Amino acid sequence: MVIRYGVVGTTSWGAMAHAPAAMASERVDYVGSFGRNDDFDAFLDSVDAVGFAVPPMVQVPLALRAIEAGKHVLLEKPIAVDLASAQQLADAVQSAGVASIVFLTKRFTPTLVTWLDRLREEGPWLHGRVDALGSYLPDHPDAGWRAEYGGLWDVGPHVLSMLCGVLGPVASIAAARGDNDLVVASLVHDSGAASSFSTSLGMPRAAAGESTMFAGPSGRAEQPPLAGRDVDGAVVANARAIAALADQIDSGEREHPCDVRFGLEIVRVLDAAERSIAGGGIRLSPLA
Repeated sequence: MVIRYGVVGTTSWGAMAHAPAAMASERVDYVGSFGRNDDFDAFLDSVDAVGFAVPPMVQVPLALRAIEAGKHVLLEKPIAVDLASAQQLADAVQSAGVASIVFLTKRFTPTLVTWLDRLREEGPWLHGRVDALGSYLPDHPDAGWRAEYGGLWDVGPHVLSMLCGVLGPVASIAAARGDNDLVVASLVHDSGAASSFSTSLGMPRAAAGESTMFAGPSGRAEQPPLAGRDVDGAVVANARAIAALADQIDSGEREHPCDVRFGLEIVRVLDAAERSIAGGGIRLSPLA
């Protein structure tokens, strides 16, 4: 079966990652991209599957239309910025019986896929930690929706894709927000393991960086450096995500570790983190 595939979004991310991956893919026939001045119904008539490269609040209504039209979907992260919309997407996918993948870059990067597979084999792990500190805000010209929602919602899905990919679903979370868009959180997973993360898009450039670590009876495992095959990271990862979607379409299987239900789980954790932040934590009185 030839899978006709189109991309929604003509901005830099679509042009840099989604469209090149679709054009290079041997699993789909790339028919083109949809821009804001195009006819969306006509676009949907021309495709069997749709990849989204638009902000989450734009993605939700367009993805719902695509799903209701019976189109398979490759969604951007986060799938939504509110829990009700994320649930609506998950329910629509289930009702329509279409395939779904959430494009979580780290979960489709070859070196990291191999590493995470090995960690799952070597577990159990008792603790995980991810720090993802960027210097994207406040002046980046493409900040867009990130300026309002910050690193928690932009890089938080990547962080949770790693932690939950090894330690399993989250049972509870406590989070706090500091200066420079910094959010720190402590989590307990259903497995009994504990983890923590920090996210920011507003750190000084000298403080920016990422690291991932897991600890358990086997020792400590640090995220390996990316290999040569990961150089064109976003395109390579997106092509693998497209292949995963094509596998679902061809096989009739509708479950995947990074499907819309996992996207919903991520939004559920991020929403809980926001509510924890709003609660203000326990404030200490000055020492006498």
